[in-house]
Amino acid sequence: MRTGVLIVLLSVGFCAARPVTPAREYRVDLRHGGTWRDAEKSHDDKDDDWLCWAAAAANVLAWGDWGKGHRDEDEILDYYSRHWEDKPDGSPRQAWRWWFSGQESDKGARVQKPGGGFWKGFEFPEDEWRNQAGALFRGIGKGHLRRDPYALKNVLDEGYGVAIQIVRPMEGGKTDSHVVTLWGYRYTESQPFLGILITDSDDDKDSPKSVQAENRLRYYPVQMKADGVWWFKYKGNDWKILAGYALARRSAIPGHVEDASGDSKIGHAGSPAR
Repeated sequence: MRTGVLIVLLSVGFCAARPVTPAREYRVDLRHGGTWRDAEKSHDDKDDDWLCWAAAAANVLAWGDWGKGHRDEDEILDYYSRHWEDKPDGSPRQAWRWWFSGQESDKGARVQKPGGGFWKGFEFPEDEWRNQAGALFRGIGKGHLRRDPYALKNVLDEGYGVAIQIVRPMEGGKTDSHVVTLWGYRYTESQPFLGILITDSDDDKDSPKSVQAENRLRYYPVQMKADGVWWFKYKGNDWKILAGYALARRSAIPGHVEDASGDSKIGHAGSPAR
């Protein structure tokens, strides 16, 4: 009897001693170049309170070398705040299309002062949620995420800069919405998407000036719930990832050249981004 008990105890001890596979980290800036960015709202700027979507757009533009003479993401966000309404119903796609072509949006936040048009010659698809591999812009909507929960991971792997819209349910059927920039994720061999690495324009908005705010890259564990959506705890509340907006780096556009006028020309459009 004593021998049998000893064998059981040794078996249990052996199982408990198995090492846990450590999580690994993927970051698009480390794999595909550039530096992660963190445009910040500021206390003194009263025209950027609702421009989280413009801040995320500015981060990806600065990372992707689309700044066109603007020093960094904070300068790009300042440019947006001087030209756009300070309203929450804009999107990174609207911000990027205007930055590239100067084309104003026909819905949501509106342009108050003419500007943009820094990269004329690039065209954005009319379909906001067109997700074509290798395209300059890709939209990852609710339908894409339900069909493929790893769609955001995949576009990061392909070298795109990504802004994500997150929402949280509120009383009375209302929702709160926010946009942050997604730079990477953590994973193991058995779990390909453990959590997200993001920068957030709201995490230091009490700083008098955006340039004085500390840049922070934060990690949040995510969980797939019964509704088939990724959820995570953000500032004490449960938020879900609703959609994503992806933009390629300038160096990833095959055949890209810039002519003397500053207009962009593209060769072999639609080739896969590196």
